[in-house]
Amino acid sequence: MSLDTLFKPSSIAVIGASRKPNRAGSVVIKIFSWADIKAPYYRFIPNINPLMEYCAIAQ
Repeated sequence: MSLDTLFKPSSIAVIGASRKPNRAGSVVIKIFSWADIKAPYYRFIPNINPLMEYCAIAQ
């Protein structure tokens, strides 16, 4: 079994990423935007309009 899927993902989902700036999910999104992340990343936020600042997918 290869660890490439863990260390070189084709995409990343942040489940429950809040829009509040100091919450854990928001911090992860900030780190992804600062770091040189090659894979696309998506925040999944329940009950939000998908046309917000990031790709958000409502439940």
